[in-house]
This record gives sequence, C-alpha cells and structure tokens, in this order.
Amino acid sequence: MTPDANTNPAPLPAPAHGISAVPGHVLVVEDQVYDREMLVRVLQSDGHRVTTATSGTLGLAELDRVDPDVVLCDVMMPEMNGLDFCRAVKRRPGDDFVPVLLVTGRVDREDLLAGFEAGADDYIAKPIEHRELKARVRTMVRIRQLQKQLVAQSRKL
Repeated sequence: MTPDANTNPAPLPAPAHGISAVPGHVLVVEDQVYDREMLVRVLQSDGHRVTTATSGTLGLAELDRVDPDVVLCDVMMPEMNGLDFCRAVKRRPGDDFVPVLLVTGRVDREDLLAGFEAGADDYIAKPIEHRELKARVRTMVRIRQLQKQLVAQSRKL
C-alpha cells in the first residue's frame, strides 16, 4: 500500500510511430509478496513509478489517492478478487479511463472472457515474461496519455 517512488525515472525509447513513451505511474494490486516484489522490480527498471496494494479493497483506496496511469491486478485474491476489483474500477464515475491489466495463471477461454466482461483492458499470463510485461504496460500508459489529451481537447471545444 506504500508508494515506491522513483524520483527520476529514465525516459523510455520512443516507439516507431512517433508517440513518446513517458514512464507512467502503475498501481500493482497483488496479495502474494514474491509476485508483487517482482512486478515492482520489473516496472521500476523500466522507469515507472509504482504503488502497491495487497488486496482489491486497498487497491480501490490507492486508486483514488494516487491516480495511476495503469493498474495491474492479480485475479486470484482473498476478500475481493481481481474481477470484482476490475468491475469496481470501471464503475467509477467520471470520464477518466484507467486501463486494467489482469495478471493470472488461469488462461483458458472462459477465464479470459470473464475478465474482459468484467472490464479488463488486457491480460498478462503467469509466469510473467518481463519483456512482455514492459511492452503491455508501455502500451497502456500511451493509451492513457492519449485519452487524457483527447479529454482535455474536447473540453476546450
């Protein structure tokens, strides 16, 4: 639940299509210590600021406090599972889009569909391949940045 701040994150290389890839702020909602620490390490190594929560309930509180660019959430957690957490995130009022990536070891078709129906924007399967994690998070940060720009421009109209 404590922010793991990276004070001077290194800029990410620009993607081929010219949109800058600025490091984002990632909320990691994961109850397992080993998995949570690994996610933090990998994301920080890619320049992202990371805040963690150990349950869906704490994740919702952190979401309002830190306004992350992306949320990574484990599916299998006690109290509030990742699907319920995702539904709660997507039901929040306002026009603020926050991408949710579900992290799971369950990747059969029904489990994936249940996640997308709960509002997940993407999945990453365990065991996590670090390059894939970095690429998926960068993509979601870029989408969030573009969405924020679109909202700001539409408010000017």
